[in-house]
Formats: sequence, C-alpha cells, structure tokens
Amino acid sequence: MGHPRPVISSPESYEVAVQQRLWSVSEDLTGVTFPSFGPLSSPGGR
Repeated sequence: MGHPRPVISSPESYEVAVQQRLWSVSEDLTGVTFPSFGPLSSPGGR
C-alpha cells in the first residue's frame, strides 16, 4: 500500500489481441462504444 507511483506495464498489456478483447468486453459490459482509431504501438515502437 502507500501512495500511487508509476509502474511498468506487463508485457501482456502490449499484445494487440489482448487490447482488442478488453476493449470489446468493456463496450459490451457498459453499452458504450467508441470509434476505432487504429492499432496502438508499444513504447519505443513508433
């Protein structure tokens, strides 16, 4: 516990298929949809 601090994200969080699944499930559960802006890149992978 304690104060919030920056952390490094897990390698799985950069997997596009995992990102897409999380987004899809979030939209299904909330009923809120957003336009697609294309794939995201991992840090340093510009």
